[in-house]
Amino acid sequence: MQAEEHQRWFHGCHACGQCCDSAPQAALPELMRHQHRLLGELGARRVPRLAAGQRLGRAAVLDEDDVRAHDELSRRIHLPIGAVAGHSEWLYLFTQGFSYASLAACPARGADGRCQLHDEGKPAVCGSVPLEALWPARLQRFALSEREADARRWGADCISPLPRVGLPLFVERAAVVDPASLDALDRRQRSLEQERHHWGQRVAAWLGFDGPNARAVPATGTLDLSITPVLAVVAEASPVCRERVLEYLSAQLQLIEDTLRGALQRKNPADRSDTARLRKHAEAHQALRRRLTDGPHPPARSDAADLERWLRGQAN
Repeated sequence: MQAEEHQRWFHGCHACGQCCDSAPQAALPELMRHQHRLLGELGARRVPRLAAGQRLGRAAVLDEDDVRAHDELSRRIHLPIGAVAGHSEWLYLFTQGFSYASLAACPARGADGRCQLHDEGKPAVCGSVPLEALWPARLQRFALSEREADARRWGADCISPLPRVGLPLFVERAAVVDPASLDALDRRQRSLEQERHHWGQRVAAWLGFDGPNARAVPATGTLDLSITPVLAVVAEASPVCRERVLEYLSAQLQLIEDTLRGALQRKNPADRSDTARLRKHAEAHQALRRRLTDGPHPPARSDAADLERWLRGQAN
């Protein structure tokens, strides 16, 4: 990358909770671990490929090494849009938590602004903040430039291009120099790679996103969907996976009921679209639960043991 305005970035988390303004993009095993607190759903997004000579916001012009690093990471965690050779975009499929936009808060954020999951297996994506897991390490300078603007808007003094007391050096030139943050970024990217392997490709085919249905994914923003296609793909792997999915569905249906009850008590007109979405998720959950309970049980897949370990949060 060519010279840019800021070569060094300093960051220090003050645990103010300002960046925890929505539910996290948690991996399926993480959603299952916190099945009584986090409502799961599926997200689909288009991710444009980068090009040499492109300028990203206030960052400098990208060079060939930047583009190559971004493509290498994207091949690990994304799928080509419509499975077209020479595509200009990637398909990013991910599981995420649901939260009412009107609340502007993660369901795991306590009244004091602190994470109530911090000591109970906080999702990997939360540990990688303020880095951007969809970008390689050499592009994190741009991510911090964007995050600094957000932090200033929130009144959080946690990111700076200049040295400040209490803010250790975080990124220097094209390298993340904070070891813990670099490890967190790597863990989140490996988690995304496992999601792609265990269910991403099958779900893309299930939804037709590996073909013409890719047009259903908007050019900007995120398409929010029921998580049931992911659960169905996982459940068919083995009897153990099917029982775990059934347990998860029961917990989620109870949590949906409790969440809808809270929304009805708030009586906020801004909640209507989110409430309708959540009710559709409940219908899809109930339909899948009936199918898994009453339908035929296919033989275990060859990768069932790996998938079962992954669901338990064990590395493959």
